[in-house]
Amino acid sequence: MPRILLIDPDKRLTKTLRPVLERKNYSVRTGTSAGDILNWLGHDDAQCDVIVMELSRNREADWQMLDRIRSASLAAIAQPMILFVSDRNPGPEVRLAVELKGARLAIFHE
Repeated sequence: MPRILLIDPDKRLTKTLRPVLERKNYSVRTGTSAGDILNWLGHDDAQCDVIVMELSRNREADWQMLDRIRSASLAAIAQPMILFVSDRNPGPEVRLAVELKGARLAIFHE
């Protein structure tokens, strides 16, 4: 069963995606901060295939969270894909910045 980690400070993404993913038989774990996720990633049995983070507001805290999670996951044997999602197009500069950090950016509309 694919394992997905949703990081969502305001829980908007979690409310939308979690039920859909679980109906598709994905194992979904959620957190609201980098601290939540880093604590979880620090356990020996912590494995995930994809990490999904919300970037719609393009906050500095989002970028810091990406850096911290990328550093923690680089130490792991199995590196998850990191996916930023946004409900608006932040432009090519932000897309490039995300990709230079080893993540991907997806635009969705509710």
